[in-house]
Amino acid sequence: MKRTFVIADIHGCIKSLKALIENQLQPTSEDQFIFLGDYIDRGPDSRAVINYLIDIKNSYRNCVFLRGNHEQMFIDAQNSMQAHNRWILSGGEQVMISHGLKNHDHVPFHFQEFIINTSYYFQDERYIFVHAGLNHLAELPLKDYNAMMWIREFHVTKQLTGGRILIHGHTPTTLDIIKLQVATADTQLEICLDNGCVFKGQREGMGNLLALELKTNTLFIQNNIDF
Repeated sequence: MKRTFVIADIHGCIKSLKALIENQLQPTSEDQFIFLGDYIDRGPDSRAVINYLIDIKNSYRNCVFLRGNHEQMFIDAQNSMQAHNRWILSGGEQVMISHGLKNHDHVPFHFQEFIINTSYYFQDERYIFVHAGLNHLAELPLKDYNAMMWIREFHVTKQLTGGRILIHGHTPTTLDIIKLQVATADTQLEICLDNGCVFKGQREGMGNLLALELKTNTLFIQNNIDF
């Protein structure tokens, strides 16, 4: 049976990511992965995370990689010094350190290529997947790409999602609330999977990297082992 795993907000935590996938999920070649963005910045090894995700992409046929606001900041950083400095202050310095580079050097092409080729959203008959959320005030919410990466406050309705369940990350949410959202998703139509993995020891109820398996509605919880 093909399983579908959804993972959000890795933020450079390679040890936690590998433990989650290899020890808990133990995927087969038939399984599908949907990653919700924010692979880089803040955590200790963004370089290793991207390299690992490239391996995942090459090993599993059914992979979706969405773009988070931190990937967008990285892309923007290539175009202006002001954007570069903003990205560095938002956690980008850890990306450069993971490559052994100075702040104004360029990361390897394959790292850039992977990030540039990420998508804004993905949907099927039952779910819509984005990094941050959807702008419920927009005439065409699926055209508001900026909101998909950045929005915090929005209201999920059947009209907004076409009755689909919206699954996103971006906003660090306590584990208790996430478990409640998973249990009530059929009526509330929203699940946030960002448990603030990178904030271990800093925010109560956070510090885990999560994966949701959609067929069985099973939530896998991996404590951050990178810090």
